[in-house]
Amino acid sequence: MILDEPTSGMDPESRRQTWDILQEERQGRTMILSTHFMDEADLLGDRIAILSNGRLQCFGTSMFLKKKYGAYTITFPLVFS
Repeated sequence: MILDEPTSGMDPESRRQTWDILQEERQGRTMILSTHFMDEADLLGDRIAILSNGRLQCFGTSMFLKKKYGAYTITFPLVFS
């Protein structure tokens, strides 16, 4: 399953219902999900990749990223070429 920001624009209750459905349906499937919500990535992702300016900045499990960067207060400098 490839999902591009599936909960963008949803109210909190609808987001939570969608998360529940995705968690139920993930068994035996590969799911690729893009999101701007780190809580969504944390809940749904086995592994999380963070991109900035079209480049991979970090990749790992939620626990790995929290140990390395803290509670997802990651900032990357903007680089313009």
